Amino acid sequence: MTNADIGKNIKAARIQQGLSQEFICTVLGKSKGWLSRRENGQTNISAYDFCLITTVLNEPIDAFF
Repeated sequence: MTNADIGKNIKAARIQQGLSQEFICTVLGKSKGWLSRRENGQTNISAYDFCLITTVLNEPIDAFF
């Protein structure tokens, strides 16, 4: 599984829950560009960032693989 695949799964979960990029980024104190680059596979997702995102989405980590 690539970073792009994980990013697509993050985006799908976010949309399914009706959450905006702006909401996620406000909670995390990040920019929309930061999340967009990760959702689109343009930037590698660190383990730390991945845990932050999955916590906000209230999803277990293995749901994205």
